[in-house]
This record gives sequence, C-alpha cells and structure tokens, in this order.
Amino acid sequence: MEIKQLRALRAIAETGSFSTAAKRLRLTQSALSHQIKNLEAELGETLLIRGRPKVQLSSAGRIVLDAAERILAELGMIHEHFRGADKRPVGGTLRVAGTSFGMVYLYGNLCEAFMARHPGIDVAFRATETPEEAARRVEEGDADVAFIPFLAEHPLLEVVPLGVTEDVFIVGRGHALARRRTVTLDEIRRHRFVRFEPSSGSRIVSDRVFASGYPPIAAESNDAEFVKRMVTMGVGTALIPVIAIAREVRAHTLHPLRLADHRLSMGFGIACRRGLRMRTVSLLKSFCLEMRGSDLRHITIESIGRPPFGQ
Repeated sequence: MEIKQLRALRAIAETGSFSTAAKRLRLTQSALSHQIKNLEAELGETLLIRGRPKVQLSSAGRIVLDAAERILAELGMIHEHFRGADKRPVGGTLRVAGTSFGMVYLYGNLCEAFMARHPGIDVAFRATETPEEAARRVEEGDADVAFIPFLAEHPLLEVVPLGVTEDVFIVGRGHALARRRTVTLDEIRRHRFVRFEPSSGSRIVSDRVFASGYPPIAAESNDAEFVKRMVTMGVGTALIPVIAIAREVRAHTLHPLRLADHRLSMGFGIACRRGLRMRTVSLLKSFCLEMRGSDLRHITIESIGRPPFGQ
C-alpha cells in the first residue's frame, strides 16, 4: 500500500470521477486506474463501484478511505511541522566526540560560541583518548559529529576541513637548543624525546617525521600537560601542535623550534556520517564554516596567543 494510492482513492471519492480526480492529481486516467487496481488487488477487495452518474465507494472502500483520511492528516501535520522548522528555535541534543586535547586547545571556544547562538540545543560532549576513537563513535552512531585531524578518504564519514595547525619541537629554557629558531632532524635525534601515544594527531606527525627511527624515548603520554611538564623539566624534547603552548611561550618556560628544511602540520576539521540529514549537525557544520571563513585557518608560531577562530 502506497501513499499515492490512498490519495488517489480520496480524490476519486471526493470528485466521483476518475477523469476529474486524474486532473486534480495531474495524472493520466490510465495511471490513476492502475493505482486503484493495484490497491484493490493487494487488499483483495473491490473499493470502488463504477456507476453513473458517478463512482461510488463500496463498504470496503469506505473503511479504507476512513483510514486514509487519518493517515494523510498525520502526514500533513508532519510536513507542516518541518515546513516551519527554519522559523523556530532548534532544540534537541547534539552528541560531539573529540579528544580532551582538541576540546581544551582548539575547539572549546568554537563550541562555546555555538552553544550561545543555539541555546535550545543540548550539546553533549564525549571525551575520547584518540581521534580514531572519536571517528569510530560517529561511525557506530554513538556520536553525531566528531572533531578530528584530517582522515584519509573514508567510506562512511564526511570530513569538513576547518584549518591547519603547525606542529613544532619544544625544549625547556635551559636546553642547549633553546636559543635556536630552527633545528635539523639530526640535532633532535641527539636528545631524548617525549612522545604522544599511538593514534593521537601529534603521534601521527611524529611517526611520519621519525619514520626511520625515533630518538631515545624518555616518556610517552596522551596528556599534553604531562608532555609539556616533562620538557620544561629538561627530560627531553617533544613535538606538539603550536596551539597547545601559547601560555608557556609567553612565560618563556618553553621554546618552539621549527625544522630547518620544512614545516610540520596537521589538518583538522569535523566529521559526520555521509548523507546524514540532522538539523543540529547541519547547524554546527554551517556555524564552523562561518567561523572558519572562506579560507582554512592556519595556526602557526606567528599566531600564538590568538584565538584559533577569532576574527
């Protein structure tokens, strides 16, 4: 049974004519007759008595029409509700997944501004250990959207790029390299290294940099504050997104170093399931793109201290 068949039955009952009902529904008379014939075949009952001067409902037809009126009225209410949705404040819950690192250093102000613009949306945050876990929550339906580094092409996820953050090596102020602005990879290899745990955005970058082998590992953690503290204490060097060291650079407790031959960076953005039609997610995507602007945000040593999504 299809909605178009119920509409066809109602139109014929109201007009008493196949030809007039067909004109109302903008169908050919044969197409309309075919819809009724299929409906009668499905139900095993004659619904219309074809007589003159007009077509009449059978007893079975009256039962079906009563049900059709209720169904079509409910559908009308649903269409009316969503037709006016753009004019009403949006409510509901938006489930956001992301690492604590990303929320603290990169996305916190963005989410705060989104919540201020849409106070009717209850934003539920789900902290994850790694960006992979955040993406997996979206894949499995445990989250609606995730803040993540750029992923390779993914069959289930749509990624909306927001920006690129520079990754830099950091040393404590008493370190032998603390007076330098750039450093070679060979020089970094001479010192112990504090690295992030596998699957974090920074670990992805450091694995790429040290593809042929890491320096001696002094410590490993996904806690950015722990990593920075170890470097401040002189335990070793580390590679970290520049967004995470603004306070320490201003206080001169950490010193950033670029590689001499090229810059290191990682893209970031938001991810949701492909083809998802959910107004809260659409609003977040639109808001993030509005805050991003026409070009990707570039977070570098030179922009330390500025809000990542400030004007």
